[in-house]
Amino acid sequence: MQEIRIVPARPEDAAAILNYSKLVGAETENLTFGEGGIPLTVEQEQEFLASTAASQTDRLWIAKMGDEIVGLANYGVIPRKRMAHRGQLGISVRKPFWGKGIGSRLMQTILNFAAVVARSEIVSLEVRSDNDRAIALYRKFGFEKIGTFKGYFKIDGKLVDFDIMEKQLRVVLETERLILRPWAEEDAAECYRYAKDPDIGPAAGWPVHTSVENSREIIRNVLSKPETYAIVLKETGLPVGSIGLHRNDLATGDDEAELGYWLGKPYWGRGIVPEAARELLRHAFEDRNLARVWCGYYDGNEKSRRVQEKLGFSYQWASENVPVPQLGEVRKGHVNCMTREEWETLRLKGK
Repeated sequence: MQEIRIVPARPEDAAAILNYSKLVGAETENLTFGEGGIPLTVEQEQEFLASTAASQTDRLWIAKMGDEIVGLANYGVIPRKRMAHRGQLGISVRKPFWGKGIGSRLMQTILNFAAVVARSEIVSLEVRSDNDRAIALYRKFGFEKIGTFKGYFKIDGKLVDFDIMEKQLRVVLETERLILRPWAEEDAAECYRYAKDPDIGPAAGWPVHTSVENSREIIRNVLSKPETYAIVLKETGLPVGSIGLHRNDLATGDDEAELGYWLGKPYWGRGIVPEAARELLRHAFEDRNLARVWCGYYDGNEKSRRVQEKLGFSYQWASENVPVPQLGEVRKGHVNCMTREEWETLRLKGK
């Protein structure tokens, strides 16, 4: 099968989108339209696509295989002050392409846009109460049912119920090249791609991932903790590493945290971790009002040492026989720290 591409819809896609709507409308009764498709002319669809492309809060994406549209997703915000914090989404995929991960990719694209561009706090959707496949997808991405819309559709004289589902968006951060967003179970394959490398985890004190399912379990139980972010490249929309602010033996106070990170080997030497870390430090000191951030590395991990020096951390001490419980060994550890005052000084210097 050819590669599936997710791209923003453009006015010149209008005719193809209307044709897609007729095809997908004939394949399912889960949509607001049937085999007649979206009731718009090509000119009307072009105007709609031009307006969404220019909007800060609304967008429409198409999933393409070659020149064929196989999926579509839209996101919009009600332009009223008291409702501008909320957005609503819709996703459809041609039936021959179900089960190929297209819905998941469209969903992740929407959530990135909602958090980073539209700055939404809540995302909602409606789904047929008996559409188990779609409901499973939405639950996987953290959507929860908040109610049922009785008789939302009437098809062939029969009333059809729809569930109302919502997701609260966690903090998402952004830099010139990167998006820092929460990990999702759908990221398991990309996480495994890099975390299986023996040069990644053991240097930081954790074992290599053994399978995609192992990575999924770690996302679920470890990487889903608050203030833990996937490092996502804007150019691909895919995660290539992880970064976070954690509580541990060093960060004992409520106004402290420890910075931790790892990056896939193909992206070493590109300044990605320093770029992500500078934004996370800004978040720590500005948004969370922390007093200090700790950071450490094991003896011999020169890459991590250089990153911390580049960021401006101050060396504190070294400790012998530091336990590395996940690997069942002890090492020599080095500890660095940055206070809010030091960070403010660095920021004024443009570092």
